[in-house]
Amino acid sequence: MIVDSLALGKAEHRLRDVLVAAHGPEELRVLLTLWGKDELLDTPPAPSEFASREEYRRALIERRERKLAAAIGDTVRDLKGLGVRVIGETVMRTVVADGTADQVAAALSVPGVERAVLDRPLELIRTATRPVPMRTGET
Repeated sequence: MIVDSLALGKAEHRLRDVLVAAHGPEELRVLLTLWGKDELLDTPPAPSEFASREEYRRALIERRERKLAAAIGDTVRDLKGLGVRVIGETVMRTVVADGTADQVAAALSVPGVERAVLDRPLELIRTATRPVPMRTGET
């Protein structure tokens, strides 16, 4: 597949290899780090402004979601417009994105996409196991 070299520069090496070898319709899951407009550095509300800790916590969560939506909302809309399924956009700037290789390649050209990593199973590091000494009196 032919991918724009500037866009390809946003992809880590494993994703780059997959995109270069892909034919287009292969389904991929990638992690995208999104860049957004600068968030206003406003002061969070004071706990004393709320009747309970739960209301205060809910207000902080809603505030964070609004700020994140303002920062990356346009980029998320652009990605969804390409047919990419975006998951986690209300939590943080790194989102899970599902789409075909063609859609992922197009997503790399979206200005708000800063970095892309091919999602893959975590590799567990095996360590040498040591027997746990038994305490006196245990069998």
